[in-house]
Amino acid sequence: MNKRFAVVGGSCVDIFAASSLPLVAYDSNPGTVSVGFGGVGRNIAENLARLKQKVHLIAAFGSDPFSVKMLADTAASGVNTEDCLLMPDLKAPYYIAVNEPSGDMAVAVNDMESCNQITPAFLSGKLAIINQCDAVILDTNIPRETIDFLTAECKPPLFADAVSTKKALKLTGALPRLFGVNLNLREAQALLNAEVSVETGSLTNAADIFHDKGICYVLITLGENGAFLSAKHQIHTMKAFSAETRNLNGCGDAFCAAAFLGIVLEHSPEDILKNALSAAAITAQSVQSVSKDLSPDRLRVFSEKMRNP
Repeated sequence: MNKRFAVVGGSCVDIFAASSLPLVAYDSNPGTVSVGFGGVGRNIAENLARLKQKVHLIAAFGSDPFSVKMLADTAASGVNTEDCLLMPDLKAPYYIAVNEPSGDMAVAVNDMESCNQITPAFLSGKLAIINQCDAVILDTNIPRETIDFLTAECKPPLFADAVSTKKALKLTGALPRLFGVNLNLREAQALLNAEVSVETGSLTNAADIFHDKGICYVLITLGENGAFLSAKHQIHTMKAFSAETRNLNGCGDAFCAAAFLGIVLEHSPEDILKNALSAAAITAQSVQSVSKDLSPDRLRVFSEKMRNP
C-alpha cells in the first residue's frame, strides 16, 4: 500500500574512509575512500521511495557541484524534491567517517550548518504539503525552534529520529506531540537522563516513560543485539540479522524508514521489526548510505530468508 510521507531533515555529502587493517591512531592507515550522498532525513526519504512510497523531502541544498548532483540523484531515486530549500550561496554539508575494517565507525565529523536554514518561517510555507501527508518524519539536524514549530503545526502523525545524543535533546519539548520515536541506547539515556541497558526490564521502563509523555511507538536500536519496540505498551525484541558488512553508516536510517512505514501501515510489532532489521542488513552490504538494492521484493525475500534460514 502506498502512503504519502513528508520528511524534514538533513542532507549531506558522505565521505567514507575504510581502513584495511585495525586503525592506528596518529598514523596514516591504508584503506579505501568512497564518496556518496547521505544525511539522515535524505536517507530516510530515499529509503521510503525505494520502498515505493510517495515522499516529499524538505531539506537544504546549495548550488555547488556536489549539491546539484546530490539533489538530482535524490530526485532520480523517486523522492519529490520540489519543496527543498535551494540556496545559491550555500555549500554542501559534509559527513566524514573513518571506519574499521569491520565497517564499524571509529570516528566521524559532521558539518551540518546548512540545516539551520530550515527555519520556522521557511517551514510555514510548506505546511499545506506537510498536512496533506499520511505521516511526517523529522530528524534532529534541524533547529530546535523548527522542531517545536513543526510539532505545534503538524496535523498527521509525527515521527522523529534522534540522530545523536547531543541533537536528541532538541526533542525534549516535542516528545508529548510525537506519535513515534527512533533512538539508540545512548540517545534514550540522554533524553531520559537515566541509565538504559539492553536488559528487557530496563528497556521496558524507558519505553514506559516515553509512553507516559504521550508517544505511542518507541523504537530503541541495540546494535548487534537487534532492536526493541514498545507499541502502545506491547513489547517486542528481535535480534539483528546477519549479513555481509561493508559499511554500517546508513543502516539506522534504513531501519527507521522501514519501521515507521510499518507503523503507518499498521503492521504487527514482529513484522515491523523484521522488516526494519532486514532493511538495515541489506544496507550494511552497500558501500553507500542507501542501498540501491532495497525494494519491497528484496525486503520480502530477505526477511523470509531470515525467518526460515
